[in-house]
Amino acid sequence: VEIQEVAIRLIGEHLEANRVNYSYIDGDEFVVSRSFTRGVQPFTGRGQLALFGKAIAHACGRGETVVVDDVSADPRLTDAECGQLVARETVAFVGVPLIKDGQWLAVFGVHSAAPRRWTADQVALVKVTAERTWNTGEHARAEEALSRSRNRQAFLRRLSDAVRPLADPA
Repeated sequence: VEIQEVAIRLIGEHLEANRVNYSYIDGDEFVVSRSFTRGVQPFTGRGQLALFGKAIAHACGRGETVVVDDVSADPRLTDAECGQLVARETVAFVGVPLIKDGQWLAVFGVHSAAPRRWTADQVALVKVTAERTWNTGEHARAEEALSRSRNRQAFLRRLSDAVRPLADPA
């Protein structure tokens, strides 16, 4: 959690972004887990993936990084989808989907409240940050699971040692 918070804040500050979100995917919704904002309202809780446009959501679901310089000029977005994004102060964005075993699990998004031309270096930085943040989180979850397993095994050993000398364990 701390790593995700630091990563989204640092990339937001470095790219002078208005919003950076780390969100999990739950069916056809995104669930904001961490968010950095500067000068705009944060996305909180749950939202429909369709907010970003059906074509954009489908591209992310296929594992494609999505780059939008100006929602009003992007042919993948309908007028209604464009209007929804502008109303949410999202005029330009980069979305990096995180795919594991063929399933879309999360998205790392960097948003701008004004049109902006995302450079190849900026997009690459967002991708690397998303991947490293995801990998670090996976490593931390694996360490936690290992610790729980060790604690459980230690308890079972103590229990077995306590029960063994009893003549009638019942």
